[in-house]
Amino acid sequence: MPAHVGPYRIRERLAEGSIASLHRAEHERLGRIVLLKTLKTSLAEGSPLAATLGREAKILSRLAHVSIPRLLDVSSDSDPTWVALEYVDGPSLAAILQQSRRLEVPTAVAIALEVAHGLGHAHARRIVHRNVEPRGIVISPDGRVVLLDFEAAEELGGSAERFERTEVIHGHRYMSPERIMGEPATPQSDVFSLGVVLYEMLCGQGPWDDGKPSPTELSRRIRSEEPSPFSAHGVKIPEVLSHAVFRCLAKRPEERFDDGEALATALDEALDALSNSPLPVLVTRALAQANLGEMLVEDKVRRHRKKAASRLALRPLAWQLGGLFLLVIVGAVAIEVASGGGEISRIAEENMHESERGFLRVLARPWAEVVVDGRTVDVTPMAKPIVVSAGRHYVTFKHPNAPDEKREIMVAPGQTVLVDVTMRVERRAPAANVDAGVDAAPSSP
Repeated sequence: MPAHVGPYRIRERLAEGSIASLHRAEHERLGRIVLLKTLKTSLAEGSPLAATLGREAKILSRLAHVSIPRLLDVSSDSDPTWVALEYVDGPSLAAILQQSRRLEVPTAVAIALEVAHGLGHAHARRIVHRNVEPRGIVISPDGRVVLLDFEAAEELGGSAERFERTEVIHGHRYMSPERIMGEPATPQSDVFSLGVVLYEMLCGQGPWDDGKPSPTELSRRIRSEEPSPFSAHGVKIPEVLSHAVFRCLAKRPEERFDDGEALATALDEALDALSNSPLPVLVTRALAQANLGEMLVEDKVRRHRKKAASRLALRPLAWQLGGLFLLVIVGAVAIEVASGGGEISRIAEENMHESERGFLRVLARPWAEVVVDGRTVDVTPMAKPIVVSAGRHYVTFKHPNAPDEKREIMVAPGQTVLVDVTMRVERRAPAANVDAGVDAAPSSP
């Protein structure tokens, strides 16, 4: 493999497939680390396989979701010989399961929920993934879950013949009954595959893996046998979660959830009954279970080194004020630690280094109380943007006569993200002699 591919310097070979090789690479001028996929030179020019990367690039260019890698660059060939994707640092779910076999129930559901959201985004754009499995799911130290391997993806109604190769490469363990029979993939096919992945996270093996069946026997079981109950593996889970998993694994596509987002709604409901911890906290427990906790420590140190320095710089002033300000700082740090590090105290916001800072500008009609990462910030309208750390944040808008509106936001350093919502306020006729001013913004004190 050459040391350079286009403007990228190869830093590390990650994996070798029959069609493409994966590398960690660095853009020489920008210094940006990417996941570089290069087409194998042994493939004949103009063959259907040689067009693989081009198809993947076109599909990824239509997607923009936190659980899907961003397309960053592509070679200028008519059939691209390389593509550069966002590099997500972290182990695959397959590597985690190899270490820990099964995951805690809330953690497994949280991971599946994030993947379901990513699939829902693709399904809404008429794209099916066709290859959902643990080795194509990456868990980052900051709790992000990313679905990779879109090389087999296709648009609904597209030709499946060009992807026949993928059935040989990836096998049948996570394929739906209709896919095994050669029928076109649908969003329900992806739902089935994710159901198998979730079952495996909960039980330590697939629904039809008893006795290590041959590929032929496994295909027969998937098509004709019901999956083993959770009790057969000594696993106890809430009924609502069991129902969701087995609905994913239904033989008939129409009996499954319609798409990834419908599944995400069911998993979100199940998770509410299991835990109130933030999703990133639940997700990163998978790394700790797999004895990969050092990744969490290294990530925590990197993200908080500058914050700690700024807090230390404030101590002389605190001492001058008789220790009062120091108590405020300690209290702010305690709040942050208690919330798993995802919440930013007001003091940290004010003293955050510019390279770590981003902004949220929020709009809500008619008005709403704004909660960021579990902390109430203010009531709209707000004159100034909310200062947050770069990364993922959870924003909730609350109104007494409307369902909560929840948004998951990624903020880059220096970026201002607009979050604009319309509250679904239930209109009610005012009672006699009562001033019906519910939808008016609350007056300032």
